[in-house]
Amino acid sequence: IIVCLIFFPHTTMKTPIFAKSIQLPISLINFGLCAFVLGSIIQEFVRGTSVRRKQTGSDPFTSLIGLTLAKRRKYGGYIVHLGVAVIFVGFGGKAYDRMTDKTIKVPSIAAGMSKDKSPAEREKWAAENLDVDEDGTRVMKVVPPNSPSAFQFGDYVFLYEDLLDASDDHKNTVTAQVSVWKDGENLGQVFPAKWDYRKGGEATTEVAIKVRASEDVYVVLTGYELEGKLANFRVFINPLISWVWIGFLILALGTLICLIPVDRLDRLTHIKGPKTRLGRAGEIALLLLLAFGIIAGLASQASASGGGGGQGEHVKPGMGMGDTSVGWASMNRPTNEAESDAMKELLCPCGCKREDIYLCKCQTASSLRAWVIELVNERDTATGQPRFNLATKDGREAAYQHALDTYVAQYGTQSLATPQSRISWLLPSLGVIGGLGLLFVVGRRFIGRSKEAAAAAPSGPAPAVDDVYADKLDDELAKSND
Repeated sequence: IIVCLIFFPHTTMKTPIFAKSIQLPISLINFGLCAFVLGSIIQEFVRGTSVRRKQTGSDPFTSLIGLTLAKRRKYGGYIVHLGVAVIFVGFGGKAYDRMTDKTIKVPSIAAGMSKDKSPAEREKWAAENLDVDEDGTRVMKVVPPNSPSAFQFGDYVFLYEDLLDASDDHKNTVTAQVSVWKDGENLGQVFPAKWDYRKGGEATTEVAIKVRASEDVYVVLTGYELEGKLANFRVFINPLISWVWIGFLILALGTLICLIPVDRLDRLTHIKGPKTRLGRAGEIALLLLLAFGIIAGLASQASASGGGGGQGEHVKPGMGMGDTSVGWASMNRPTNEAESDAMKELLCPCGCKREDIYLCKCQTASSLRAWVIELVNERDTATGQPRFNLATKDGREAAYQHALDTYVAQYGTQSLATPQSRISWLLPSLGVIGGLGLLFVVGRRFIGRSKEAAAAAPSGPAPAVDDVYADKLDDELAKSND
């Protein structure tokens, strides 16, 4: 937690939990718990490897592999817990998701190669700005200064290069060509698109994804106009998403280690071949590498099939989906905190699956956003002055509540994204607390009965050595060798 406070101060951002009035630095707490789990697991592996080295006299790598496979349930379980912790690191990035909508009137290539320019001007502009990739597609090699076709969001610059219209036997496609830049470096092109199938009633959205280690960038073509090549984009920057996939791979590896059959392991360790410690370690490492490769291949296939696929939108062609679109998603965007919070709380009545008007891309949502902006900035009819002082916290809260009350009066309480009654927040909390209390009571009774049964049992021959006894023996050996 201290490291996050010093090097990543944005992790102190507070988010509401159970109710809007209760705000805690959930991400900071999450990262702290994940770091605690990681440190505990590393400590267990270091201690176990040290004990095994003293027992066998082998090198650290061989000792680590042998320890993990000799006590598969224990150390495989540690790896599973490590994977879960890494997954929660990825979940923690959800608090820092960002989204913006932008409408670009003309792509850069169309503007630079405009028919209004002379052939010499077009040729000069192409020589300075255009390049051709391996597929023969024209791409921009620089971002023209003050280009109206580019916009900045976060640490990235997005350059709208071209709008491509194509068709085949099954569908009509409209694809935007967008290059992503950071610190003057071209990170590559992405191609968000709309696919309109000939046998389907609605177009689908093909989301373009630029995957990076620290964050994923999603570019969505939410609207377009073929004649003038106007395009509306929605861009998401989602930090730490890749860590969810990495955590899944670690979890799957730990599960596989726990499930390795004993007879197969014995066959591996007794087959003819190299008998040195290095040779045996190489065989075991090769087995683990093969297993990890299989898991990674399955995960990459799952990501490829689900990451960029088309997802059906609820907006019909002509309302942000077809060539008559004027980019409803980018219209009437919030300009202050009260407007943004109110839009995220109010559901669009257009028929979508509980999508708020902040995210909804249809014309209805655009009109309702304009209404919310008007409500938040409402003026007193007598004085003509703003009714709410948006410079103060109390003023923003009053404007927010006024927008919600007016909206609910028009569309009913079902138009709210979260329930307003405190009872609806209280019941889940009581359920969680009651469940934990019940688990504690049952656990104590179970442990007490186990102790009573053990005390009453007659003494007999010593039990066979099992994993628990071996673990205790290792701990005692570690203490005696310190």
